[in-house]
Amino acid sequence: MFSKLFTTALLVTTSALSAWAQAPANDNCANATTLTAEAACINGTTTGATIDTVIGAAAKMVWYSFTPTTTGFVTINLTTTSMVDFDFFILQSCTSMANGVSGVSVNDTAETRTFEAMAGTTYYIAVGGWSTVDRDYTTGGNFCIKAMVPPASAGCTNATTITVNNPCTNGTTVGAAQDLLLTSALAQASNVAWYSFTPTVSGQVVIDVTASSVVDFDIFILPNGCNNTIGLASSVAINTTNEILTYTVTAGTTYHVAVGGWSDADTAYTQGGTFCVKVNTVVIPANDNCANAIPLTANAACTNGTTLGATADPILNDANGVWYSFTANTTGQATINLTSVSATDFDLFVFPNGCNDTTGTKTSLVVNTTDEMMTLAVTAGTTYYIAAAGWDGNASNYTATGNFCIAVSNTVAGVSDINAASMNVYPNPATSFISVDAAKVINKVEILDVTGRLVSTTTANFTNIATTTLAKGIYVVKSTLIDGTVGTNNLVIE
Repeated sequence: MFSKLFTTALLVTTSALSAWAQAPANDNCANATTLTAEAACINGTTTGATIDTVIGAAAKMVWYSFTPTTTGFVTINLTTTSMVDFDFFILQSCTSMANGVSGVSVNDTAETRTFEAMAGTTYYIAVGGWSTVDRDYTTGGNFCIKAMVPPASAGCTNATTITVNNPCTNGTTVGAAQDLLLTSALAQASNVAWYSFTPTVSGQVVIDVTASSVVDFDIFILPNGCNNTIGLASSVAINTTNEILTYTVTAGTTYHVAVGGWSDADTAYTQGGTFCVKVNTVVIPANDNCANAIPLTANAACTNGTTLGATADPILNDANGVWYSFTANTTGQATINLTSVSATDFDLFVFPNGCNDTTGTKTSLVVNTTDEMMTLAVTAGTTYYIAAAGWDGNASNYTATGNFCIAVSNTVAGVSDINAASMNVYPNPATSFISVDAAKVINKVEILDVTGRLVSTTTANFTNIATTTLAKGIYVVKSTLIDGTVGTNNLVIE
């Protein structure tokens, strides 16, 4: 009996000693493993770790330390190499969690936390594997941990300077620190890289960010310094790797630009990636006004164009449009095709009676489309003026910028086609009603406002269409004939 008890006690003692011997070398804070900035990640384990009551009553942690050589942001990144939900805590003391920060995510096998560190201060990182059974850090497992210094442009006050009209500057949001001001303004975590530029002339500039990795980058600009979000502007096109922001600037003023990578998983700007950013002065297009319209040749290849830099045009009710013209070779039909080569909803306006006469103006205002087409009756020898403008759905005006290709085809039509396209709307201007007639039977008449919104539909009695519910302004009357032919006429309600 004595021999059996002695043997059991010996086995227990040996087991305890074995467990103690297998405890990681960095099992306690005093023996923390040193991390070096930007070095390769260090393999670690919590298997065999003993209880450390600084973190929790039953927390079994292992320890690391990091001492930055410069003041700024530091990112601690931990990736599990086993199926364990690791968390870590960054402390300024081995004995207290006061003023500490944590990297804690639920059921996550990778943890990242960026914090502001002081040069010469030693920070201690405790790593533990969470147990949903014990409700504490008691799970053993393996991981890899490293310390990273974010890009130089990670903080607004340390923004990388960009020279206007210079080649693009390579940048990254990998390891970028969270900007508290932008996070507060957007109500979303914003781990962004910062840039600044100071224009030498007043006018418009284009900020262009092109991704070199598959990341949806967005742009934010602060016009009043790093600590002021008044006037904050942004370009946040969805799921695009090329972001463009056109902005009006004043010479001598410094503007700060933040670039963030959108994460659908986090619904925040936490995605790391690389890009190239540049700022260019906007050049006003040569065809910014009707007097300088670019002539188009009927039935020729499409002509490239842009609304970038276009100014408000009073003929277009202050829309930022550009102008083209064509002279019909034959009497018949002309079809204008505009194809967007950027994610812009372009619309078309055709003036058949010169630049300053809106009588008979025709429009193509298809909502949310990047391709626009208009067919109209034309007379040989007559010059028609075409304006193209980009619709900004957020601002509800024609200020969107983008590139396109435009072409005109001119074909001879039969007499019946010309008559079918000849649809009359009167009185115009109107107050209480309008009448619509055509050479063929009308099937439906629709009235749209300048945004393309349908405000009225009539399927009978086309000689007395009520307009009393319409506000004063410009509308488009869209008439569909029994054979499917569609014609449009401008309508003014007074």
